[in-house]
Amino acid sequence: MMKKWGILTVCLMLAGSMLAGCGEKNKEGASTADNGSNQANAKTIVLGTSADFPPYEFHKMIDGKDQIVGFDIDIAKEKLPRIWVQTWK
Repeated sequence: MMKKWGILTVCLMLAGSMLAGCGEKNKEGASTADNGSNQANAKTIVLGTSADFPPYEFHKMIDGKDQIVGFDIDIAKEKLPRIWVQTWK
């Protein structure tokens, strides 16, 4: 009997967690989980990488500054503006 209650409890918790991610849409069509962070529809992406794997990405001194360069960075600089990102930092 306890096993059935345990399984039922786990199932209810899973169903609740799946529904927790569903947010209502406000009048502008943005999710309520947005927290108002999209200022004038500006879109920025942060690219996380580990610069330990040349030639994909690695550290290089350029103009006295340590820059991360490589194949992955070049692909990101080429493709992301085409998709939706306006600026690259």
